Amino acid sequence: MCLALGSAAVPAADFGSVSLPVAAIVAPRRRQNPQARTPAPRSLDTYLPQGRGNEKIMLQVLKALSCLTIAGISFAALLMPAGASAATHPDSLFARTNLVAWCIVPFDAKKRGPEERAAMLERLGIRRLAYDYRAEHIPTFDAEIEALRLHGVELTAWWFPTALNDEARLILNILERHKIKTQLWVTGASGSPKTPTEQKARLKAEAQRLRPIAEEAAKLGCTVGLYNHGGWFGEPENQIAIIEELKLPNVGIVYSLHHGHDHLDRFAELLPKMKPHLLALNLNGMVKDGERLGKKILPLGQGDLDLPLLKIISESGWCGPIGILNHTDEDAEARLLDNLEGLDWLAAQLAGQPPGNKPKPRSWREVPAGSGGVQILVAYYSLTGNTEQMANGVAEGAKRLTDAVVRVKKADDVSKQDLEWADAIVLGSPTYYGNIPGKFKAVLDDWSWKLNVNFTDKVGGAFATGGGQVGGKEHVVISLLIFMLNNRMVVAGPLYQNDATGSIWGELGAAAMTGPLDPGVGPGELDSARRLGERVARLAAKLRSQSAAISSRKE
Repeated sequence: MCLALGSAAVPAADFGSVSLPVAAIVAPRRRQNPQARTPAPRSLDTYLPQGRGNEKIMLQVLKALSCLTIAGISFAALLMPAGASAATHPDSLFARTNLVAWCIVPFDAKKRGPEERAAMLERLGIRRLAYDYRAEHIPTFDAEIEALRLHGVELTAWWFPTALNDEARLILNILERHKIKTQLWVTGASGSPKTPTEQKARLKAEAQRLRPIAEEAAKLGCTVGLYNHGGWFGEPENQIAIIEELKLPNVGIVYSLHHGHDHLDRFAELLPKMKPHLLALNLNGMVKDGERLGKKILPLGQGDLDLPLLKIISESGWCGPIGILNHTDEDAEARLLDNLEGLDWLAAQLAGQPPGNKPKPRSWREVPAGSGGVQILVAYYSLTGNTEQMANGVAEGAKRLTDAVVRVKKADDVSKQDLEWADAIVLGSPTYYGNIPGKFKAVLDDWSWKLNVNFTDKVGGAFATGGGQVGGKEHVVISLLIFMLNNRMVVAGPLYQNDATGSIWGELGAAAMTGPLDPGVGPGELDSARRLGERVARLAAKLRSQSAAISSRKE
């Protein structure tokens, strides 16, 4: 059983040592006691729907009501009828007041501003926001906080830069000025180490990168959440190892199911391992191989694994924040409503109520079987990590498409299968004396000559890193595009738009100044990488759709 206090939640076993959180927009969640007893893990199959007797119904009711408020423990919860919805009960794990809206700032068809967004959350009864942003939102940071305060919405988390750069310090200054304690969600490296020695070096490098962020966050009373955004860094075991390497009390894990499709078979085993470090758990409609099938983001209730996964979460004793997301080009309010209705439907079943009719979503429709999502390969050459950082930015931009499936790999690790799998390929390279590094050029030649890959009509894009404003980065981008054109690809660059004048034009690619005298990959440069990834993904999706339509007419 777990006891919930305001925005902080602690295990009942730790109740004797709880200190009341200072009132703020949000208090960081107290880390759970690693020694607290955790139920033995069970496989996902254990939780699939089976026959229910009266005893099972009562057990599910009690489990759904495991979170009780300290201020006068709600004994009424124990008397709630078996058919009542756990999601609508104020003391439930899935109560509106415990839900965190996620991916609703840059992902919103209506492009709401701070006031409209906060008013929407208040209207829906959602009292928490995890704030994700893009470069265009930076000028409205203060307005966002004021709007949240006005509408009684907690700032539960802030999507944070991957390094303690100027943008990161700007965010920390804003949090300090407004006296906000919150979670800072940080992503990390992809590309798997090949040997135990490389694994150990990667762990130390990631800990070294994260330590300054965590130390600055601690000064403000904030926590740092390692976010599973795919790749090596997204593996829970690696995140736990990083936390053990850091040995800092304010670092934990944020787990999002939509980045956990590869973990479904062992989620019941992973959750107890993560739980002592867990800061937030974000839900998503889930089906087996959903990312591969173009069903990466679904409303809750539309996935056939949703109920088993919620049972695992409910029975784990987790009582912390539960995220629901948009992360699509749909109207954020419509998608949040679809998630709320789906969660009500699922929670009622957790309490023993018959399923009834599945909610009909307003923001999503079934994708025809076999259509899948657009497939993007981001391949890069990097020695210092700057080009890799831009590659991850390209991947983030591509994932702005709901059904995009993205692989990020070092060029040396790319296989013929990867190249043939991809609908689009984005290449990134550092600038060596105004040109592509010789080793990378050799890899590209091998793709054409040794692997004999058919690149015809795949979409391509390019980005480069290097020192100085005029160090040859455009020449590198053009060289990569020439490689693509010679291999019969269709190329595209990011779009650059001036909202003030309404003008819009295209760029050759993305680039970042990363030499010894330069500040490294900055927010504007990362934004260009994201815009590149998004443009390439959208074009690839359009061409794929048109090709499918032509094939259908021929049949």
